[in-house]
Amino acid sequence: MRWGTYFAVLAAVLSVGLALGVSMPLVSLRLESWGYGSFAIGVMAAMPAIGVLLGASL
Repeated sequence: MRWGTYFAVLAAVLSVGLALGVSMPLVSLRLESWGYGSFAIGVMAAMPAIGVLLGASL
């Protein structure tokens, strides 16, 4: 594998991981401030993982 391709894939995976890692806690805090219950916040927090599992199975 060429190094340029390797680093491009690595950068894409890193940026998606960082975006999910930063946005999900912020979304949870926003939902809590809007008065949503813990079940709704938990469902919203689980959606990215469910999406990854469904996408990986395709």
